[in-house]
Amino acid sequence: MAEKKLEIFIITPDATVSEKYKFHGHANMVILRCLTGDIGILPGRDACSAILDDGTLRILTDDGERKIAILGGVFHFEKDTLTLISQKALLPGEVDIAATEAQASKYETRLSTEISAGERDKIRKELHRAKVLLNVASR
Repeated sequence: MAEKKLEIFIITPDATVSEKYKFHGHANMVILRCLTGDIGILPGRDACSAILDDGTLRILTDDGERKIAILGGVFHFEKDTLTLISQKALLPGEVDIAATEAQASKYETRLSTEISAGERDKIRKELHRAKVLLNVASR
């Protein structure tokens, strides 16, 4: 008997017409970052949905692990199918490492200065996004 797999669909606005999905594949398990923390999904799990935080989608397959940066969105899981909708999802090769490292450095420098609480929160969020992108780009 073949081992059950999850089917994954990632939908973003930048997916091309010829390629309906930003990503489509199969996995043994996925780990997503939700607003309330990480969630792991295995085949056979009950249906669930959640709002996604900026984070790394980890896709575990027989060949190893694949990472995709997900910058917010929602997911729904049902009948071994995970559908994820996000404004932005980046595969490792789509991350400009030098530019992202420069941005992260700029954000860290800005955080060491005197700024308002609101500005500090915005910069921390952007720094977190930069770190997510760098995590995905570094295989």
